[in-house]
Amino acid sequence: MTLKPAMYLGQHFKLSTFHCLQVTLNRSISTQGRNRHSTTANHDTQFTVQDPMTGPGLPSGRPSHRPLKSLPLPALLRTIFLGQLFASPALSNMGMGMLSRLASTRSALLDPDRNIILNKVLRALVYNHFCAGNEQREIVPVLDRLKASGYAGVILQYAREIVAHGAAESSKVDVSSQHIQMWLEGNLKTLSCLSKGDYMGMKYTGAGQRIAEALKAGDEPPAEFSAALHQIMRTAQAQGTRIFLDAEQQVFQTTIDRWTVDLMRQYNVDGEVLVLNTYQAYLKATRGIIRDHLKLAQQEGWALGVKLVRGAYILHDIRSRIHDTKADTDASYNGIAQSLLTRSYDDIGTENFPKVRTFLAGHNANSIQRAAKLHKNLVLQGDKPSTLEFGQLYGMADHVSGELLLRVEAAREAAQHLTGQEAETQKQVAPRVFKCVHWGSVRECLHFLTRRAAENQGSSDRLRDGLLEARRELWARLRGN
Repeated sequence: MTLKPAMYLGQHFKLSTFHCLQVTLNRSISTQGRNRHSTTANHDTQFTVQDPMTGPGLPSGRPSHRPLKSLPLPALLRTIFLGQLFASPALSNMGMGMLSRLASTRSALLDPDRNIILNKVLRALVYNHFCAGNEQREIVPVLDRLKASGYAGVILQYAREIVAHGAAESSKVDVSSQHIQMWLEGNLKTLSCLSKGDYMGMKYTGAGQRIAEALKAGDEPPAEFSAALHQIMRTAQAQGTRIFLDAEQQVFQTTIDRWTVDLMRQYNVDGEVLVLNTYQAYLKATRGIIRDHLKLAQQEGWALGVKLVRGAYILHDIRSRIHDTKADTDASYNGIAQSLLTRSYDDIGTENFPKVRTFLAGHNANSIQRAAKLHKNLVLQGDKPSTLEFGQLYGMADHVSGELLLRVEAAREAAQHLTGQEAETQKQVAPRVFKCVHWGSVRECLHFLTRRAAENQGSSDRLRDGLLEARRELWARLRGN
């Protein structure tokens, strides 16, 4: 009997299949590349796992330490399956080529929103692992499950976007008013799925080619787009949901920064932070850009929202503007995070340092754990570090998220045995952890999925560590732990 893909990835996996998977994992992990110093700037260096029963970054090393204990079985199995896929250069290149072609095709046969069979295949293989769905009835249960498993909240984002090199072809069919209206409705639909304390991610280019062209030209936002944008802001503000403005390709980014700073001037006032801009640490100019924005916030009296990422557009960005080595990108990310948390950034001292909300989005466990420890130490010393939150993408780096959730659990347990200020301090020590979830049709999510494939393809160390942790969790469940 031949197993159907859904059964292969579902909860009816047979024990013999688990055994075969274990053998395959042992072989693949032992033969994966050992080079931990890639010069590609967006590759993530991870902690070294020395013992399959000792988790990364463990305070005690006990076998009961299970960062993936709350991960549903289907997601755990897909993590192993996709990790195996991306660990193979041949299979990974084939998958990347397929996704890239589907993302740019104009053929109805290759359009997953029209081709039912292709839609089901993509959903089973990648879409369901990285995306929440296309309708509210699909999306909300995913968000509820994440919150129930310990996350402080979620980041939800409509995946539709414009890719710069497709501008000439896209403009022939673009109807700007219709695209802006679709973008507005998509973001309002996103907000309707969220609650107070959650985040919504947003891309300006999702509003269509006219907006992409305005970004490229350095223009002011068109009036119709501006009205839609402020409607979204007011709706988010009323329900207590914050907004991330995503970084995009360099051809758009200078104008994105300017438009977003204008939003922060208007909405990040009176001690509140509604809007956060995204800064990519793999770009050489990023530290200076954040410094300039801090000075503006300091001079003009508004709060700066910083979402720090490593960078996701290496396939499109100009290579010379990206840090030369992986180590340089690590130093950039870690240095920016430390300066923001300690409220001492280059020539901007702690005195009159502007209010900052810092969100560290990343899959590099060393960087994330380093920031979490620094924040904890600052709190215990009685300092008042910048507000800090963490986030990882849905379907990726679950072991990194899990380590943070274990910190949350430990801090809460410690607080139960304390009273007064000591208990309050323990609560402040607990990191706030989020998962970033994308939604949209399979076709709308293809550019996002292509970038995720590229990121996985270039991160063999992270994949190896993720596979080891997933394997350990799988066998813990088989043993009935």
